[in-house]
Amino acid sequence: MTIVLAVTGIICGLFTIFVLGSGVIAGILSCAIGLALLIFRLVIKKKSLKKQAAALVSGTLAAVMLLSLAFAGLTDNAARTAAAELAAVDRLLLRGGVEDTAKALELLEEMQSKYPNSVELLIRQAQANSQLFNDDEAAALLNRCAADLDIRYYLMKASEEIKAGREAEARDTYVAAAAIYTQDYQIQFNAGFLSYIRGDMTKAEFYLLRACILEPKEPRALFFLATVKCVQGDYAAARGHLEKAASLRVSDTLKKDIEDLLASLPQEGA
Repeated sequence: MTIVLAVTGIICGLFTIFVLGSGVIAGILSCAIGLALLIFRLVIKKKSLKKQAAALVSGTLAAVMLLSLAFAGLTDNAARTAAAELAAVDRLLLRGGVEDTAKALELLEEMQSKYPNSVELLIRQAQANSQLFNDDEAAALLNRCAADLDIRYYLMKASEEIKAGREAEARDTYVAAAAIYTQDYQIQFNAGFLSYIRGDMTKAEFYLLRACILEPKEPRALFFLATVKCVQGDYAAARGHLEKAASLRVSDTLKKDIEDLLASLPQEGA
């Protein structure tokens, strides 16, 4: 009877873990109890020392495996819980209303005890404070994220700098980010666009060309690269970029800008 109970407990535990995919902790406990019963059965049966030793070794290895499964299950469960909580915060922040943002900030403060010094929380707290126009608090929170070099830190820092009218600082922020996130289109485009706005055509060309390589079918990057080439006097290159941009799907506004810039170019061979 003991063996039947033990085997049943182990089978049910494994079924719960690997087939149902839920109740991981309960499944592991069921397996552990089943193994304990089997070992107990061997001991009280007064098997030979060799068999008892083998049972104990097997039981120890199984226990280690179960503890590993338990740790993995707990970690996975914690990760899912954190992801769900952050998703709820993101939904509130996306709505952007004062009440929604305040509620998001409240949830983030409640999460601090579980996830102390988490960049995920700090970034969202900074965003929430920014949406509530608590700019000093948003800046202080962002500064705490600086050491992690998270891409969202750079995006939000530059956004705050643009909002405050500090475009030169925003350009420098994007340039710093572009050196780290070399494969991110938005970072490269923003670095190029702000360099163009600030009149630095060399940097603008460099970053906009990177953006065009990363996203060759993105017409905005092509348009601003063409604009830079116009300023540099390379009208042939500008025409090529504009014609390529015009062949892509573009908004009506951008289409008109492309057509106007094309029309303003000197005739080829002139």
